[in-house]
Amino acid sequence: MEEHRISGEGITKQQKTEPEFQEEQIQVKIVTPRKFLTEQSFEKKEEKQKRRSEQPTKEERFQAIMERLIHDIELKERKEGRYRRLDEAIRRHQQSRKMVAATQENRKKKK
Repeated sequence: MEEHRISGEGITKQQKTEPEFQEEQIQVKIVTPRKFLTEQSFEKKEEKQKRRSEQPTKEERFQAIMERLIHDIELKERKEGRYRRLDEAIRRHQQSRKMVAATQENRKKKK
């Protein structure tokens, strides 16, 4: 009996030789553990894993989104606060002008 093994491809070949006839059995088993991968495919897998480890996790992406939203909300609130204060200042100024105008009218009526 003759046996051949090609481990990289996972092929086993057995031969039986008898005087009357020759029988050949071939067993094929596909094996792709890390040790049988070609260097290029192994490097590609390592590269892919490295990129995955460099990419932020779901929690980190969620945290970044939340921080950005909070920052945007804070900016919006600051702007709204400025506009509210400006509106209040305008109303006070208008109210004081009305009071001055009313006072002047009262003086004219008394005279």
